[in-house]
Parts: sequence; C-alpha cells; structure tokens
Amino acid sequence: AYLVMEYADGLPLSELLREREEGRKPFGEAELLAVMAPLLEGLARVHAAGVLHRDIKPSNILVSRSLERPVLIDFGAAKQGVAEQTKSLAPYTEGYAALEQVGDGKLGPWTDVYALGAVMWRMVAGGNRPWEPPNPVKVETRANAALRGAADPMPPARELGAGRISPGILEAIDRCLTLNDGERVRGCGELLKLLQGAGPEPREAPQVPVSKRQAQAGKKNAPRVVLAAGVAAAAVLLWFLLASWGGTDPAGVDAESPSRAGAEPSRVSNGNEAESLRAHTEVSGRAEGEVAGARQRDSPGKDLDSGQQELQVREPTVREAPVDQQAQQVPTPVRQEPRQPAREPRIDVQGQEREASRKKEAAEAAWEEVKGTERPEVLAAFIAKWERTDEAADFVGRAKNRMWERVTEAAEFVNKARTRMHDLAKIQAVKEEEEEARDLKSAGRRFQDCAVCPQMVVLPAGDFIMGSPRSEKGRDGDEGPRHRVTIPAPFAVGIYEVTFDEWEACMLDRYCSREPADEGWGRGRQPVIHMSWVDTQEYVEWLSRKTGKPYRLLSEAEWEYAARAGTQTRYSFGNRISRKQANYDPDSSRIIGKTDRVGSYPPNRFGLHDMHGNVWEWVQDCWNDSYAGAPDKGEAWLSGNCYHRVLRGGSWFSDSGNLRSADRYWGPIRGRVEGGRRGFRVARALDP
Repeated sequence: AYLVMEYADGLPLSELLREREEGRKPFGEAELLAVMAPLLEGLARVHAAGVLHRDIKPSNILVSRSLERPVLIDFGAAKQGVAEQTKSLAPYTEGYAALEQVGDGKLGPWTDVYALGAVMWRMVAGGNRPWEPPNPVKVETRANAALRGAADPMPPARELGAGRISPGILEAIDRCLTLNDGERVRGCGELLKLLQGAGPEPREAPQVPVSKRQAQAGKKNAPRVVLAAGVAAAAVLLWFLLASWGGTDPAGVDAESPSRAGAEPSRVSNGNEAESLRAHTEVSGRAEGEVAGARQRDSPGKDLDSGQQELQVREPTVREAPVDQQAQQVPTPVRQEPRQPAREPRIDVQGQEREASRKKEAAEAAWEEVKGTERPEVLAAFIAKWERTDEAADFVGRAKNRMWERVTEAAEFVNKARTRMHDLAKIQAVKEEEEEARDLKSAGRRFQDCAVCPQMVVLPAGDFIMGSPRSEKGRDGDEGPRHRVTIPAPFAVGIYEVTFDEWEACMLDRYCSREPADEGWGRGRQPVIHMSWVDTQEYVEWLSRKTGKPYRLLSEAEWEYAARAGTQTRYSFGNRISRKQANYDPDSSRIIGKTDRVGSYPPNRFGLHDMHGNVWEWVQDCWNDSYAGAPDKGEAWLSGNCYHRVLRGGSWFSDSGNLRSADRYWGPIRGRVEGGRRGFRVARALDP
C-alpha cells in the first residue's frame, strides 16, 4: 500500500507567532480572520465526513507570510469518527486539548473547537506583551483552579485583545475555551458565523466582469485545508471495518471469495445481475491509498468540497451531432429481422452442488485456521472474505461473535487502564501541591508566580526589637519607644523593588492607569518611580487577580524586620555604609544622582537588594509620630493619620541618616510625586 500527498509550502504558524512576539507585533483582527476563516470552512467539511483532527495547534497550521492559503496538516491523531464520541489514547498537545480529551468525556466537533480557540487566544495574546511568549494554560491546571474556587490562571481573550479586536470576536474565542463542553461553541460552522458576524461590516466591492480564465485562476488560489496522510489511512480503515461488520461490501475492496471465482454468483439483487452499484471511497483529492488484495472501482468518491459521498452508476456517453449536421442527416430505414424464440437455459444441478460443497469445505478450512486467534484484525479479514458466501454463513457468524468478544474485552481493559491512570494522576497532583507548599515555606526559597511577576524570596518567622536606641547616631523622635515584634509565620518578599517592566505589564493589562516618567534614566529593570501610595494599591490588586495569590505591600514592622535581616546595627551591613553598598548621596551635595538598575548592590542576609537607598519604599501603615500603641505581631497599623502613609529605606537623593534600618518618613497617599524618589516592593502570604 502507498499514499500520495500534495507538497504544502509555507511556514508553521508557531514560527510566525514567535517572530511577532519577539518583535512585539500582535496580530490584528483582519489577520486573525484571514487564517481562521478558511480553516473553519475546511474543518467543517472534515467533521461532516465523521472525522476529528484532535491535535490542532500552531505548529500544525502552515501559512505564508502574507497569511494566504492556510493549510491544516498532521491528521495522525484522527483515528476515530465523530459518531463514536468516546475518548481514546491518541496523543494530544497540552494547552490545546479540551477537558473531555484528557478526562473521561465525549469527543465531538466541540473538541476541535477548543483547540481552535486556544490557537486564536495565542494569536491575540502573542506580541502584545513585553515578556516571554504566552502559551495556553493546561486544561488540568484550569480545572484544578476552578475546583479550588481560584481565579482562572488563563486570562480571557476579552482582556488581552481589548482595543485591538472586536468585542464579539473576543467573546467567541472565550466561548471556545470554556471548560464545560456544553457551554462551548458546538462546531466550526457556528464559530465561523460568530467570527464573521462579530467583526466590522465589510464594504461592498464594485462588481467587475470576470472572464472564465480569471475565475479558474481564482479557484486555484483559494484558501484550502489539505488533509494529510494520517486522515486518509484512518478514514479508509474505519469505513472498511464498519462496512465489513454491517455486512456491506467495502467500497472498492472485493475479497477473493469462491462466490466471485465461480461461474455465477450465489446472490442476485432483485433478480438482476447485469449492473450492481459499486463505490470507491476517495478520502482526499491529495491522498490515494491501495489495500492489498483489493480491486479498484471506477466511480466517484468522497468530495471534500461538498462533504458528501456519492454512489453513481456509470452511464454510456451519447454525443450529439451539431445542429447544422442534424439538419442534413436523413433517416435510413432499418430492416427488422424476425425474432427467434429464447432458448431455455441449461442448468447443471450436479455441478452447482459440487461447487457449493467445495465452497463450504474451503470456508471450514479457513475457519479452522483463524478460530483460535485473539487478534480482531484477523477475524475482520475472514469476515470480509467470506461474508458474501452463503455456504460460509455459519462460520462468519461465529467469527463475528468472537470478534465482538475480543472488542468488548479490549474496551473493558482500556477503561480500567484509563481509570487507573486518572487516579494516579490525581495522587501525583496532590503530592506535587504538598511538596510545593513545603518548598515555599522553606526560608530562602525563591519563586516567581508568573513570567512578569516580581521574583520573591521566603523570609522565616522570627522576632526582633523595632525602633532605635537613644544613642543611635541620626536618630529621630518618631523611632521609639522600642518594642519587641513577633513575625508569627514565614512570608515572601520581593527580592528587588518593582521595576518599570513589571509596572508596564500591569498597564498592558489595562489595570494600572498611570504611565510614570523615567526622568531620562531608562526603564526596563530600573525601579519604577513617581509612585503614589494609591498607584501601589492598583498594582498589588492586579497582581493578586492575575496569580490568585494574596499580594500586598509590606507592613512597617515586616519592612524593618526584612531590612535588619537579624541585625541591630544602623544598617544591615553594620554601623557604617558606603557607595559600594547602596545608591545614595553620601555628602548631601544633591547635584548629581539618579536611580540604578535593581540588584546593582549586594543583598543583605535575607537575599534582599536595595533595602537601603535607590528609592523610598511605600508600606501599608498609616502615619503615627511614635510607636506608642503599635501592633506587636507584624501586622500593618491601620489607625492614625491614614491620609498619609509610611515610607522607608531612603533614596538616591538621601544622606546616610535616611538609609538607617529604623529611619521613618511619610507622604500623602495621592497626588503627583516629584523628583523620581518614590517606589515600592511587594509581599505575599504563603499558602497554608
């Protein structure tokens, strides 16, 4: 057997996505529709033919750089018809597989619709963010978050594409990605209507006469879906088994049976053996298969342009003479010969009996060879060969019963294996979550909740003396009275101050409303500046919604605990500090200075950078001019003057006195912040 396929030129959509993402050039609405509309039209016909793809992803879609002629390839997983609607062990790609594909659900066109939704989500998300390419989140992770009542870790398309793509199209993409297949778009035809109906109304083009040659050339350049070798082999095999099981002669396959080798057939349809309908199923115009021992019928097959299979009887072709020649033709009288009486056919009864006996003996011998087999394909071959022979009816019935037993046993085994695999996957997921929780609570553990989230480090539980002694150089009166504070549980703190990159991620999600200036010092990994306390609240709220984790500012007690890192000296490095250890103004000249990239100076014992200098850092507490009545469990002090909040750590503009671990400052919660000296860092509680 062999397969013939058309060569499909183009590059994978995944490669084009990477180029767009690296260049930060997101796909527009017209480009998205140019890729998806032809694919949906072709895939709707494939579904109508009873075939699912089950592994649609960007690397299986070939496009030109102008996005013309999209081609869907690799039907290697398409081994099961739509009508069966049961899960199989066929491979799939994480992030593009629906919940019913990885669980115990029914498959259908809506399964491929989920994958198409993930492809469109990637086209909407890719290139509009300044970080690593976003991939669709695994459906198991999304389902786990839903079970826990947490936010969906995969942001909706309506947020990612807002302002660039029509709201109706974004809503259609989100409907494709619902976990519950009952709420999902049901098929490619419905999805195409949603996409085309949601976009802007096209302008009516003027009618231009088109020649026949131009029309034919246009058809050649029309977008199409090419069915690759996998679906050809799968569809032919499936149709052959179903046809042989139901007693129908497989299209184009006629086994060498004694009934066809003999002088006359054992069965005649309606008493007429002159013409019988024979069909040859051709799965794709670009893939031709031959089955060993099969005979080829010359009849039309499955037309992918209509999605219908036709059975046609070849009629003799009658050519008519031109009209002018017909006018010149003169009828010629035909002489009719007298009819001869038909002769009675001679029937060789004894020969027929001998032939029937020979067929039965041959069928019995063939059955003896296969009756002990455990392989369904051997039984299927026996049925296909002998089913049209009356003398073999008993043996064919036994073979069908045996085949059904084998298929039933195999199905039970597969179901048990799937259940066991599902149980093991649940156990493994629970173990991984427990290990992750233990790791997160380990002091010094570093982690990052998303690609654009701040890097965090776990600080241990502990206690310390907050405030400064009266003898400390540079001490202010608001730094007392000194008191012991207990940090009751480990918590996580940002290793660095929040950067421009991290702030702009929040802006791209249309959550943070203000774009701060950089004073010409650069953006990227520079600490974000000109921050008000209200700005910081927008950021931590966005970060919490994005990750499902409780992000917040540090309390003032947590900040001093983190800055001291187990010390009681003026700085975490001792009682002296230098420009090699922090960014500040050592001689109070305030003439030259600016922020430095985060992490430019050594960390303290907890692994935290820039706790002294660079930018002032907002904390959660309201301002109080002493520690009289302050909390002692590490929580934020939310009474006092809450229109002013506390700032800690000093900045590039500060002298060494403001960089002390105990030094305190305050500022109004709103209003424009001049001078580029105020930023912040974040904290979050650990999972229980």
